[in-house]
Amino acid sequence: MPSRRQINSFALVFAAVVTGSFALGAFMLVQRMRPSGPARDPSASSAGLDLPSRLTAAASHLKQGKTEQALVAYRQILSAEPRSIEAQMGLARGELSAGREEIAQQEFARALELDPNNTAALLEVARIQSHRSQTWPAAELSYREYLKRRSDDSDGWLALARVLALQKKSGEAADIFNRPDVARRMSAKDQRDYAFALVRAGRLEPAETLLKKLIAGQPKDFELRLQLAAIYSSRQDWAAALPLYESLLSEKPYDFRLNLTYGLGLLSQKRYKEALRPLQMARHEDPGDGEAGLGLARALKGSGDLRKADSEFERALTHYSSNPALQARVRPICFSNVRTTASLKPTTKRVTPSVCVMTVCSSASPAR
Repeated sequence: MPSRRQINSFALVFAAVVTGSFALGAFMLVQRMRPSGPARDPSASSAGLDLPSRLTAAASHLKQGKTEQALVAYRQILSAEPRSIEAQMGLARGELSAGREEIAQQEFARALELDPNNTAALLEVARIQSHRSQTWPAAELSYREYLKRRSDDSDGWLALARVLALQKKSGEAADIFNRPDVARRMSAKDQRDYAFALVRAGRLEPAETLLKKLIAGQPKDFELRLQLAAIYSSRQDWAAALPLYESLLSEKPYDFRLNLTYGLGLLSQKRYKEALRPLQMARHEDPGDGEAGLGLARALKGSGDLRKADSEFERALTHYSSNPALQARVRPICFSNVRTTASLKPTTKRVTPSVCVMTVCSSASPAR
């Protein structure tokens, strides 16, 4: 039998165990009832944070395409170091990588608040703004501000030229495209935009040279051929323009402008019968266009169909009823027999007649 001393010793040990268990339970209960603060990564505390290591890890996540992990890491860093420009820029780039451009722009803007001289953030803001037509003016301002600080950045100048071209600010866009340092960085699309900017700015000789060069490499590019044809027609160089318009019409046979301009060019060469088809097509596509009507009437007259010509002239001149002096000048030229007619019906559409006096029509103007 166990002795009394052994029994007492066991009782003491048992009592100690029970007392300890109750004490531990009470401690845990008190801890659970105590209000908790915001959950934070222990390594993110300002006392023990190894900032360079955490930035490196976050950047590694982003580089490996683990965007969401990177974003979590950058946000944890910013919760402890809210003025960390590296973490703010990383967060902005992460949002951009995730395809959330509007949020990314906001984060880059916060980076600029932390560091107003941060040209990288300013450049990213400009790039995002350049992606939507509504913010092209803002993008232009952002690029200009960026280039005040980084005037040596050729890519920045190229980006500004692109935004200017999109806004049809063609003269300045062409000047920037023409810079040697920018020209070396231009893509094929930039070359096209440069050519169109030259045309819109009225610099037709360099535009013609560049368009010919581009067409040699891209002979099926419709817009390039159209612009070159428009340059030729604006000079009334129909020998060069007509073959181009003929090829363009083979691709878009119902295009009103192409048919009208091609028909007028044939008229200028006194090729009346050939002009009938494109001018009839133009008249069909836009029956209310007075210029197409006058052109068709002149083609009919030149082809010898005087009755139809007179009828078409009468119909076309209704579009110029608000200009009696013009009618008086045009009638002797257009009609097979000068005659007096009743007052013409009023019309709200005003078109500048150019066929009977054989000037180039407005549709032949380069660039749209």
